[in-house]
Amino acid sequence: MSDTPTLIALAGVAALAGLVRGFAGFGAAMTFVPVAAAIVGPQTAVVLIFLINLLPSWALVPAVRRHCNWREVLPLAQGAAITIPLGAYLLVSIDPLALRWAMPILSLIAVGFLASGWRYARAPGHALSGLVGTVTGFLGGLTGFFGPPIVLFWLGGPSRATRVRANLIVFFAFTVVVGGISYAANGLLVHQRIIEATLIFPVYGIAIWLGAHLFGRASEVVFRRIAYALIVLAALVSLPVW
Repeated sequence: MSDTPTLIALAGVAALAGLVRGFAGFGAAMTFVPVAAAIVGPQTAVVLIFLINLLPSWALVPAVRRHCNWREVLPLAQGAAITIPLGAYLLVSIDPLALRWAMPILSLIAVGFLASGWRYARAPGHALSGLVGTVTGFLGGLTGFFGPPIVLFWLGGPSRATRVRANLIVFFAFTVVVGGISYAANGLLVHQRIIEATLIFPVYGIAIWLGAHLFGRASEVVFRRIAYALIVLAALVSLPVW
């Protein structure tokens, strides 16, 4: 297991990621993974964000499943099921330094698209949904960034906000299952990482609650801008040039 200073550093990054997720609704992986990868390496960083997101990913499913549109979710889930294992395999195969460059750069690109307000505004077809699912699964399996492609694809569509939120929650719960199997098959779910995730999870959970509480005290626009700024800062700090 990591030493105490390392665990404290990981808990601090998890707290920041939880705040971002709590008041913006996204961005935990984009905040946590690049910085944590600089501390403990890309493999451990991706597995830790996966593990600490297990409970939050499933906790909301019972409340939203009746609002979910399975015709919209299933093509994406099928596409993701194909490529999450590929991303997980490459996570253990690619040079860690290359991943440390790729993770913050991908994070910066993703937050750029999200901040721009661009959305895919047409009614999604089955083939396109499957393609988006494969891209999402690959990026998620490799870096933990499941959110950006789906957010860009769904939020600009014709579905109501309630349905989009339910779709996102159910989709992410599905990716947790496939991701867990894929990471376990590639030997990534080792005992040490499970213990570390257990230790930092309470900090992450409290930060999510605090972020959600803070969100009610100011405008959504302000907090999203803060979230974007924190993600960008995390990406820049984690670039392997310092």
